[in-house]
Amino acid sequence: MLDFVSKALKNRFVGYLFSRYFTYFIQFASSIFIATKLGPYYFGIWGFILLLLNYFRVINLGISNAVNILIVQNRNDKERSVNYAYNAFICLSFLFLAIILMGVYYYYYGISLFDKYEIGSMFYWVCLIAILTHINTLLMTLYRIKNRLSEIAIYQTIIPLLVAFFIFFESERYLLNYLLGAYVGGNVIALLVFILQNKVSVIGKYDKLIILEILKKGMYLFIYNICFYLIIISIRTVISVFYNVDEFGLFSFSFSLANAILLFLQAISFVIFPKVIDKLKGTDNVKIHKIISSLRNSYVTLAFLLVFIALPIFPFFTMFLEDYKDATGALQLTSLAVILYTISFGYGSYLLAQNKDKLIAALTFSCLIVNVIISLILVLIFKVNYEYVIIATMLSYTLYGYLTAKFALKYLGIKRSNSNYILEFFPIKLLIPYILAVVVVVYGNWAITTIPLIIFAVLNKKELLKLITTLKTMLSKPDIINLD
Repeated sequence: MLDFVSKALKNRFVGYLFSRYFTYFIQFASSIFIATKLGPYYFGIWGFILLLLNYFRVINLGISNAVNILIVQNRNDKERSVNYAYNAFICLSFLFLAIILMGVYYYYYGISLFDKYEIGSMFYWVCLIAILTHINTLLMTLYRIKNRLSEIAIYQTIIPLLVAFFIFFESERYLLNYLLGAYVGGNVIALLVFILQNKVSVIGKYDKLIILEILKKGMYLFIYNICFYLIIISIRTVISVFYNVDEFGLFSFSFSLANAILLFLQAISFVIFPKVIDKLKGTDNVKIHKIISSLRNSYVTLAFLLVFIALPIFPFFTMFLEDYKDATGALQLTSLAVILYTISFGYGSYLLAQNKDKLIAALTFSCLIVNVIISLILVLIFKVNYEYVIIATMLSYTLYGYLTAKFALKYLGIKRSNSNYILEFFPIKLLIPYILAVVVVVYGNWAITTIPLIIFAVLNKKELLKLITTLKTMLSKPDIINLD
């Protein structure tokens, strides 16, 4: 036992995850404090600012994602890898120019929607944060490939810590300025850490062909990523447009807390992504299918476990927040929606590893259109309350999971009927407790929200035991997730 603990403590993966979970706890607590100090109206404004930052973050031309995959696929060619990094920064300059021009346009002509949320001069700080974020995201990608998790942990931790620090100084309108300052300061500190550590080489040679390769691959990955993220962001946009600021504030509060679960899982997927791409880029279809099944057994099972545990806990948070006591149902439904993000895990990674960039871009774009159409139907025709608009995202993520599973299995040479494709990505052991959870949440009886968890545990006993074994392996074997 002592030997296991000793190995776990030496594992960089464990250290990184600990820093992420500590950060998520800080973010979770900060979200509650911010919501309390701002109130629904000003929290709606803050939610809109975060929405703008999310748009800027996903409009990244796919540069970081393209470089990530290209370097992993060519990791034995050191000179080419350095040139990929150098030319990626040249590609980013086009993005920076577009952001600056947007700021100039806003200065002269303004944007009417921003008036509703009283953005004013804060938009210029949003543009600066966007530029710094793109630089740090690319550096973080390069550091991850080099297995440098310490610097990444600093970047991902410093902003939440500064936000937590500043919330004690002001409230309402003035607090918004402090929060923006935390984002600017955190990005600057992280950039200095990346530069001073100097653990990755970004000084290469200008190569027009490499720039075109990055932009070409990046464009499809950009469409894939932006469409995938816009599925949830578009819901936030629809609510921000068709509902009042207070209701958008309640939804922003719900999304902030529900998203904490997704962030927990993204910490794991971020660390293992280069390793996964490396493992799935081969041609041994039988072996690859086994790897995908093993990955999904651990990752998806963990995702659903966390949500079912969270459902009966969430009401405790809203119980003590008078202004947000009506957000319990929205919080639970949002958590059930965002967790469907994970059901495509493994299949999407396989398609990326096999350079099916065009296909996966087309799939995400189709699902985004479906999401927007369904959300508008819910709002304009059925006139549902704001919390039920998230149903569009549930359906869109489910459709995406079905399509990625179908095409991944097709390229693996595995034939299934349509019903079996559904059960492939959404096994009956997950589907039954999930549907029950949705019914329980809509019904609104807190006393029975533990039932989905109990049924999930009974149906997935074998998968949970395998999950424990997998986690023990990752904890006890240092560097298991490294490329080298």
